[in-house]
Amino acid sequence: YLTRPTNRDAKAGNINEALKKTSSELIVIFDCDHAPVLSFLQETVGFFAEPQVAYVQTVQHFYNPDPFQRNLFLHEEVPNEQDLFFKVIMQGREGYNAAFWTGTGVVIRRSALEDIGGVLTDTVTEDFHTSLRLHSQGWRSIHLNRILSSGLSPEGYGAYLTQRLRWTQGMFQ
Repeated sequence: YLTRPTNRDAKAGNINEALKKTSSELIVIFDCDHAPVLSFLQETVGFFAEPQVAYVQTVQHFYNPDPFQRNLFLHEEVPNEQDLFFKVIMQGREGYNAAFWTGTGVVIRRSALEDIGGVLTDTVTEDFHTSLRLHSQGWRSIHLNRILSSGLSPEGYGAYLTQRLRWTQGMFQ
């Protein structure tokens, strides 16, 4: 368990600080509201036999309905809106070496991060931004179209809107 005196650069700063204090070549990142299945590492680490693979991103799955599913009583009929992104869009991007690191449920190669100076801190979507830099430097990404972890979707409309506004701001940055 690592701490640091400030929260400068938020998650990106936390990861960069941890890089200074650790030495493993592979780094697994989960948000605090996500938990992996027991086979997570068995199903992801093998891709790193290829030296140009920077990261393996897995599907984000949510065990609770998002605010729209819950409020419209459609969680049994309508899939979580992130399913379209992770199971369709990201799978298409995989074919072009353009899968994004999406913050959680990922294994990243330390040397790839070190090659670009660590996790980028210039935007509020450090994962997406770092993905772009890694791809521009010739690193490969893998989107593993498997649910290997489960997390908590924002439960209220306010939290949902805050999350989506941050993602939007980061894309514009």
